[in-house]
Formats: sequence, C-alpha cells, structure tokens
Amino acid sequence: MSTLKHSGWNNYGLAVLSVTGSIILTFALLPLVHQRIPLLPFVVAVLVSAWYGGLKPGLAATFLGALSADYFSNHGDLALLILLVSIGIAVSILTEKVHIAQAVIIESRERLDLATAASGVGIFESFPKEDRVIWTPQMEILFGLDPGTFLGTYSDVAERVHADDWERLQALRADCECHRRPQMTAQFRAIRPDGGIRWMETRCRHFYDDSGSLQRSVGVAMDITERKQNEIELGNALERLTENNHRLSLAQRAAKFGVWERNPAAQKDWWSDEYYDLYALSRDAESSWENWLASIEPEDRERVNREARTSFEQGRDIHLEFRVRRPDGVRWFLAAGETLKDRDGKPNRMVGVSIDITGQKRIEEELKQSNQDLEQFASIVSHDLQTPLHFVETFSKWLSEQYAGRLDPQADQYLKSIQASIQRMRALITGLLAHARVAGEDDGVLALPVDCNEVLARTLLNLGPEITAHGASVTSDRLPTIPARDFQIEELFQNLIHNALRYRSAEPPRIHVSAKLQSNEWVCSVEDNGIGFEMAESDRIFKPFERVYRGRQDHGAGMGLSFTIPQGVLHENRAGD
Repeated sequence: MSTLKHSGWNNYGLAVLSVTGSIILTFALLPLVHQRIPLLPFVVAVLVSAWYGGLKPGLAATFLGALSADYFSNHGDLALLILLVSIGIAVSILTEKVHIAQAVIIESRERLDLATAASGVGIFESFPKEDRVIWTPQMEILFGLDPGTFLGTYSDVAERVHADDWERLQALRADCECHRRPQMTAQFRAIRPDGGIRWMETRCRHFYDDSGSLQRSVGVAMDITERKQNEIELGNALERLTENNHRLSLAQRAAKFGVWERNPAAQKDWWSDEYYDLYALSRDAESSWENWLASIEPEDRERVNREARTSFEQGRDIHLEFRVRRPDGVRWFLAAGETLKDRDGKPNRMVGVSIDITGQKRIEEELKQSNQDLEQFASIVSHDLQTPLHFVETFSKWLSEQYAGRLDPQADQYLKSIQASIQRMRALITGLLAHARVAGEDDGVLALPVDCNEVLARTLLNLGPEITAHGASVTSDRLPTIPARDFQIEELFQNLIHNALRYRSAEPPRIHVSAKLQSNEWVCSVEDNGIGFEMAESDRIFKPFERVYRGRQDHGAGMGLSFTIPQGVLHENRAGD
C-alpha cells in the first residue's frame, strides 16, 4: 500500500509541476499576447497530468489550471474558465478510459500467451504481398527455435517445412485465394534445427481485399506428432485386423463354421456372415436368440435352450449338439462356446462357433451299426467255437476219469496239456467277446457323472481277497467326478490293479492311484512297484492277445490291458465337466 500511495503522490506532484510550468510559460507569453490569457499552456498541463497520472491528477491539474487562469484574467473571462474546466474534465475522463482499455488489452494478451503456452498452440500472422510473417514465441518453440530468432519471411518459413509439404501448402493457399475461401486447414511436417521432424496442423483465416487478392492470414499451429503416430498405428492395426478377418472368413468357409457372440444383459447378438450361410438365413434376418432357437428342430429346441441358459448362468463352457432344418434338409450342428465373465466374476457374454457335424454324425451312426454287427458276430463266433470246445473238454475229462492210473505217465501229461489248452482257449473266446462288447457299448446315450472314488472303493472290495493274499497295499488321492459309464471305469481300475498284483516284484505290491489336472484335462495314474516293462514294448502290451512276460507261467488271455485303451480314450475328460 505504501508503494501505491507514494506512486499516487508522485502523480499529484506531476499535476502541480505541470500547472507550475504552465504558469511560468503564461508569464513569458503575456507580453506577446497583450494581456490575453492563452489557454494552451493549461490544456497541455491537464493532458500531461491525465495521461501520465490518471483521472484524479488530471482533475487536480484542471482545478489548479482554472485558478491560475482566473488569476491572469482578473476574474473577468468566465466563459474562458468554463471552457478550460470542460476540456480538463473531458480529457481526464477519456484518458482514464484509455488507460483501462490498455490494461484490459495487456491482461488479455498475457492470458492468451499463457493459454497458448499451456496448450502448445502457436499463433501467426502473414502478409503475402509484403513477404512478412509474424510468429508468437510459442510458434518459434514449436519449430525448435529460440524466441526472437525467427526472421519473419516466407523464405525462412519454407526452410523449416518439408519440401513436399511446402509445395502442397502453397498449392492449397493458391486454391483458397482462387475461390476466395475464408478458411484453410492443413497438416505438414516441420523440420527442426536438430534435424527432428514433427507433424503440425495449422488452421487459419484468410482476409481478401476488394479485388479478391489475399491481403493477410491469421491462424494457429499445433504439434500433432503423437496423434499422427497413433493414427498410423491405428491404420496399421486396422489393416492387420482386416487381413485377419479375411483369413478368418476363409477359414470359416473352408471348415464350414460360423462365429457368434451373445450379450444377454444387453439383449444383443452378433453373427458372422458365414454363420448366416451355415444356417441358410437371409442377411436381413435379425441376429437374435429367438431367431436362433427358431432355426432348431422343435424336438431339440427346449433342451438346447435350457442347457445353454444353464451353462451361461453357471459360468461354464457351452457344448451342444442339435438338429437344424434348412431348405436342403435337416443338418446336425455343434455349438461350442466360452462364457466370459466381468471383473466381479459374473457371466456377462458368450462367444463361440457353430459347426456342421452332419458328416460326423453319419459316421457315428455307421460306426454304431458296425459295432453292433461286430458284437453280434463275436457272440455268434463265441457260441460256435465254445460248442465243439465243450465236447472236447467233456471227452478229455471222461478219458482222465476212466483211464486214470491205467495209462503211462506221458499219456496222463498229454491229457493235462489238453485240459490247460481248453481253459486257455475258453479264456481267449471270452476275452474276444468282451472286447467286442466294449467297442460296441457307445450307444449314443450321454454319460452320467461318475465319482471315481466310489468306483475305486468298489473295485478294491472285489479284489480284496487277492490283495490280501499278496500282502499288497493300495492307496489313492482324491479322484475327480467325471461323465462316464460306471461299469467301464470299474473294469478299467480292476484290470490295471489286477495287472499290478500279477506282475509284482519280490517286494509286497505297493499300488497308488492318483489324478491331476493338466491343460484342462484330468490325467489318472495307477503306479506300482512291480517289475514294469520296457518302453519298447509299450505299443504291443495294450493290444489284444499280447503278453510281454513270456517266461512266466501266466494263465491270462492277454486281453486285460487291451480294455484300458478304448475306455481311457473314450472317457478323456476336461476339467470342469
């Protein structure tokens, strides 16, 4: 405040000093004007006081000037005094308004400078006919120049713009001038002193004279390098996306499948073009859940709707087989998809594919019929083979009973060999029939959830006497529940554990059953401390009628492990099923 007061007193001092100077000047002019009071010195005093001091010093100078003029006029010229006072007041008020306007302009200029500096926007003004260009400091910074170093000519601008872009800018400006367009927007590359290149965007307003010639241009420029790079990257990404979509479309046509997406919350579905072709639907058909269900055979519709909704609500993957009626007939389709979840773990949409599996279904039906034929054939062959085998067994027993002790030892040994061969032949026939039944038991009925822990417990109960006789111990981890056929899993466990008991080492058998998750699949293992087998025999040991341990007195038919292959492959299960 002291500074302001001191500045105010200085302004009033200026008023006093100005009036004093006017008085001295008037004394000097009196002999020349013959006692007439000249107003000019006092008007000058008011102007000086008002311009440099403001309104109040100007009014003060007006008051002091009026008193001084009245002194020189000997109180005689009232009109002259009123004129002086009027001029002083008017000049003081006008000068104050000019000062206020200048202050507003300066403040606006400072704000504009701050705004352009903060936003990185440079302002320019150009005069083509004068070869003159004005840049703000921020404009110089955009071009990598120190403020004040820009020369202000068109040639200096041309040196800082890429040659290809400069020619294009000149052509664009000429086109605007030719058609008297008021505005112009362009992008160009600016070359900085260090060799760096930055992308700029300029927007300017053109002003023309009455003849249509470009008089001047005012505009702004901003650095858009990052935006340009993002546009280039986005363009590349869109190009890659277009290419990938084209490849996906080709793959869909080749594999005869269509892609779909469903958002139940938004009641919004999306189908690919190949999906429409797959279902033989018009492109005008709305991609909706209702239209999809309508394309499914009525007998399958309710089941598919129920299972699809249940899978989504439980957050499980979707795997549905159903029939679709098309103009060319009924086709079998498979809808396989994944349920996606939001950040809270709640299901929010489904994405998947629909595949035409009519050919696969046809093959399955043929295979089913072939398996039935095989089972029937095996049953007939088993009966036809066992009938003569029964007669041979009966007569060999009769010979052994009737001639026991009456034949030489070699004949008795022959009869025992015949009896053993008969038992082995019977086991081979029984195993062949069982193997044929395993291959034909895929009757198309969906497998039910099977608790492998309960199946293992039942298997160990059946093998209890054999386990006790060999002094064996069987342990297990927690096993999964999988969709399968109960009796087949039981037979699988029984064959593997029985095999571990039979081919034991000198140590008491130690058998462990485990299961672990690998790549979304359950892998079950039966491990033991038996004699094992060479890996070179791994391909042969699971084949029917094959036995690796030729040196042992085994009574098996070589069929046990052969059951594990079809059952193991048949019941390969994924986690979560």
